[in-house]
Amino acid sequence: MAPSKWVEFVIAPDQVTGEMWCSMLRASGVNCRLRDSNPSFFGPSLFPVRLMAPENESDLALQLLEQDVELGPRNRVVAMSVRRVVGAD
Repeated sequence: MAPSKWVEFVIAPDQVTGEMWCSMLRASGVNCRLRDSNPSFFGPSLFPVRLMAPENESDLALQLLEQDVELGPRNRVVAMSVRRVVGAD
């Protein structure tokens, strides 16, 4: 079986929010990781971070976020604009 490709599916406003969203998705059974998080000695990043999920789970991940954190239409446009395959796991 070929490894699943990961796709970026949404942008969180900052690293802490992204970590919370990924944690919620993992608790729901969806794999998730942050793309733009670099550990810093200064603490979490205040810049936007991209969330990634396996390609076959990304639609469900986005649906869960839309339901649970009430992503609005503007955020969905941003989410879809960043959706792209970033490589094999």
